[in-house]
Amino acid sequence: MKTRIEMVNQILVEWDPIGVGPELAIDEYQGYVPIILQFCYDKKKLMACLHNIVKNEMGLECDLNNKKCNSDIQLICDRIIQAYNMPLK
Repeated sequence: MKTRIEMVNQILVEWDPIGVGPELAIDEYQGYVPIILQFCYDKKKLMACLHNIVKNEMGLECDLNNKKCNSDIQLICDRIIQAYNMPLK
């Protein structure tokens, strides 16, 4: 049984926005999960949180007016919300 923390971390590992690879990504993104979980109740706030992490914490170029960047973050946001709302067994 996976916890919400593990599920969200796995989504971040699969996304791997800085491209560290799956082995390093497991630890690389773990610190962002508690922050992300605070915003899973509101898609707009979660989008802003993810954008802030990518741009300000990871230092990547990401403008939400850029179609690709916006689409990537929206997809990850949707996956995180779906995982967050899954009933835990």
